[in-house]
Amino acid sequence: LFRIFSSNCYTYKPLREDVGEIRRHIAYNIGIVNDKDVNDGMYYWGKGCHLAHPLAGQNVLLCDTDETQAEKMAQFFKDRNIFVDWVNDGRECVTRFVDSPLCYFQYILLELSMPSLDGYETAEEIRQFNRPDSRTVPIIGMTGKLVEPDGPQPSAAGINVLIGRPVDLLVLDRTMQVLGQLSERQALP
Repeated sequence: LFRIFSSNCYTYKPLREDVGEIRRHIAYNIGIVNDKDVNDGMYYWGKGCHLAHPLAGQNVLLCDTDETQAEKMAQFFKDRNIFVDWVNDGRECVTRFVDSPLCYFQYILLELSMPSLDGYETAEEIRQFNRPDSRTVPIIGMTGKLVEPDGPQPSAAGINVLIGRPVDLLVLDRTMQVLGQLSERQALP
């Protein structure tokens, strides 16, 4: 047996040439993730022997009036070391974004049907601010309704992606990863 990274997991000699194979072997023995998560790229190899989520350490501004859904999403993010700032009103969301340091939030999640200031209006107000991150922060809209062709359009309001409610957390996770990769390469509309 050969001990790796001072962890509680062992692998047999000779070590395989493929480092990814060694990482998967360690992950399975520790019981952190399953085969699908590793192969789908849901996790990357962080410092030492720990697997970390690709969005770990990032900040999300969550604007949702449904407290149960918000708590469920907050726990999902917490388990992945993603920091969540939850508000339940569009006006408060705009205020929280404006009062935050530049580029503090990497994602904004908006419920589209909110009282006082709905998700479309909230996204429009955020996009109109004269700061660089207001034009580039990915905004994800959440709705349980169909978007009508003659109604307000998400892209016109500055919303990058719409996802259905109740939110499928794995779809949300993957959507955020893809938007994060796109925003690293180019400024989002």
